[in-house]
Amino acid sequence: MSKMKKQTTSWEPVASWYDELLQGEDTYQSQVILPNLMRLLPPQGRVIDIACGQGFFSRYYAEKGADVLGIDISRSLIEHAKKHENGHLQFAVAPAHKMPMAESAAFDGAMIVLA
Repeated sequence: MSKMKKQTTSWEPVASWYDELLQGEDTYQSQVILPNLMRLLPPQGRVIDIACGQGFFSRYYAEKGADVLGIDISRSLIEHAKKHENGHLQFAVAPAHKMPMAESAAFDGAMIVLA
């Protein structure tokens, strides 16, 4: 079994800033993207959030009752996301094209929001 090579992204140096930015209520993500995402994908069942970043959308879906697995290649963003893990919300570091933790799982919905 080969180990996944450590990869870095352009998000690494700005992960803390981005996490702090999304704490506000008047963000593009909360005011524009989230309402439309909710319309397209109701927060129910098991959902995978690919390229989840620091988990903004994953957290909201888990708060509304979905069981969410968030995956992102950025270790720094996932570190921020993991601060919010609970029984309905889990995060893992993986590239979108190779997600071993999701290969044997079934999901009711999937999202990928590149905001």
